[in-house]
Amino acid sequence: MRKLAEDRERHVEQQSEIERLAAQLVEKDSNLQKWREERDKLVEALEVQLKTLASSSIQKDKEIAELKQAALKDLGKDKETDVEELRKQLAEKDDFIKELKQRINHASLQSLAEVPLPEGEDKTEQSINKE
Repeated sequence: MRKLAEDRERHVEQQSEIERLAAQLVEKDSNLQKWREERDKLVEALEVQLKTLASSSIQKDKEIAELKQAALKDLGKDKETDVEELRKQLAEKDDFIKELKQRINHASLQSLAEVPLPEGEDKTEQSINKE
């Protein structure tokens, strides 16, 4: 009888141990399921962010390429503008040089007219003027 009572007691203890372990297993399974769901949500969020970053990166690359092309075009236009500006300045300088040459020629002619010629040359000059 004692052995039977001990066996029952052991059986009850084992049964309660089984129930306790089963409850722990259910709780751990529940926690594991929650962690999996949370992980899946985080993975989805990371995938969305990754796609957003990738598309943003592609967009930025396109913008950089467009800006480079625009800069090259502007650089070409700037060079053309610079060349045109330099040509204008060159033309202005050429005109200024021509004007100075004319002034020099005019001034030298006036100074030659003002210089008295020697007497013999003066008569030759007068005869040439009369002719």
